[in-house]
Amino acid sequence: METRIRKLYDRFLEGKATKEEINEIYDRITATPEELKEFREYEKFWEQIHKPSEEVLASLADVKATIKSYKRRRAWRFVSAVSAAAVVIAVVMFRIHTGESDPAIPAAAVQEYVVNVPAGGRTDIALPDGTKVMLNAGSRLSYTSEFNKRTRDIFLSGEGYFEVAHDKERPFNVNTSKCTVTVLGTKFDISAYEQDGEAFTALVEGSILFKTGEEETLVSPGELVTIGDKGLTKEAVDVRDYCGWTSGIIKYSNIPFSSLLKRLEREYDTHLILEDKSLGDRTIRVSFSKDDSVDTILKVLSDILPISIRKGNKVYYINQKPVSYTHLRAH
Repeated sequence: METRIRKLYDRFLEGKATKEEINEIYDRITATPEELKEFREYEKFWEQIHKPSEEVLASLADVKATIKSYKRRRAWRFVSAVSAAAVVIAVVMFRIHTGESDPAIPAAAVQEYVVNVPAGGRTDIALPDGTKVMLNAGSRLSYTSEFNKRTRDIFLSGEGYFEVAHDKERPFNVNTSKCTVTVLGTKFDISAYEQDGEAFTALVEGSILFKTGEEETLVSPGELVTIGDKGLTKEAVDVRDYCGWTSGIIKYSNIPFSSLLKRLEREYDTHLILEDKSLGDRTIRVSFSKDDSVDTILKVLSDILPISIRKGNKVYYINQKPVSYTHLRAH
């Protein structure tokens, strides 16, 4: 490792790095899995030979008087243009945990890496184990520096397409607020947005274990598992419908109109207000390109559904189309 890079990492781990230095580190460790692995190896070495500063120890002593277990976080935010469509804000959290036996003695530092994708965005990331992830609009993915040690745990809010690197010794777990998906090596799509009433997983290849509460089920390629108002369900589907977004295609064979509008809102960072709720349960078959504008898509939808659209400032109001009557004159 170059001397300059080593000194840069030292400043970061000591909490002294400038914003420009932090941006440089982030660009470096997210470039390739090898660069991130090198950083983590140096981080372990640094932890062995460094002790927390007097400032950190003083903070620990203050908090010790009011809580039993102490966690302190320092956060640095970086902005990096990772896709042409959007800027992804990545946050590296540096957390110092106290030991169980003596709260006055801080244990090893743990870092948390977070990637947020704004509405209208999309980005690819590579995890340290070689797993490839594509995150969809409005998604958040996080993992800690404990990743790829005993297990491979990540936390997802939103939608992601995963190509998981095979490792039979370290299960890969995608944790969401609604379910957990465990795999060893496979390709699948999972959608678990906090604002949605359901979460689902569509399996492309391999096998996964889908768990929610006390229920769990093994999933085979070509199957869709959903957890929602009807509980846990599993059915055979065309999984290409659920993974099409990764190639810029919005395609569904049978999707409720209200669910389609939610997806379009995230994809295009806009607001679609369904004023007539009776339209929400109507299922439709659609296929669009991400290159199509939201105006074009809504125009096509108005041709196949009895809807009228009123446009405001980045807001679209959708209603039932008025019924027209033809008056015939008797002869």
